[in-house]
Formats: sequence, C-alpha cells, structure tokens
Amino acid sequence: MRLEGAILSVLTPLIVSYGLYYVAKSSDYKYFIKMNYTDYMWIGQMTGFLSLMGFLMISFFKRCAYISVLALGESKPDEGEKLRQILMKKSAIMQVWYNT
Repeated sequence: MRLEGAILSVLTPLIVSYGLYYVAKSSDYKYFIKMNYTDYMWIGQMTGFLSLMGFLMISFFKRCAYISVLALGESKPDEGEKLRQILMKKSAIMQVWYNT
C-alpha cells in the first residue's frame, strides 16, 4: 500500500462521517442517532484506523503464506490462493470444534 492509499483510507471515513453529521443535523436527526460532532468524527476515525489495520493484517498473512510455499519448494501460487486454503482449513477445524 502506498502512502497516499493509507492516508485516503483514514481520511475517507472522516469525510463520510462529517457528511453524515451534516445530513443528520439538517434533517433534525430524523433518520440518524442524535450525537454531537465529536462522536461522528470519532466513529469515522476508528473506522478508518480499523480498515487500515485489517488491510495490513491480510497482507501479512498473504506474505507468510507465500514464504511457507517458497520454503516447501513449490512454485509460486496464485495471489492469495494459499491464504484461502489455510483459512478454509482453519474454518473447517473451528466448525468441527464448535459443533462438538
């Protein structure tokens, strides 16, 4: 992810939350929960931060899956294919564990 992508991923939810605050205030909170300006900005900031952290976490898992494939001597897999296989195995194990 480039720097401008990271900045936009944090700023875009802030701008959207400001727009929602403006619409909520102009409609006299008819369709939105009545909150003050700082609450809307806090929600936007946390949404942007969590989306950035989620992207970085998925990129980390993809990189780890790719390194494990290289260590086994296999050819380069499709982008994210190994991650999908790992997640499917883990979800099947969790499903069996949860149902027993």
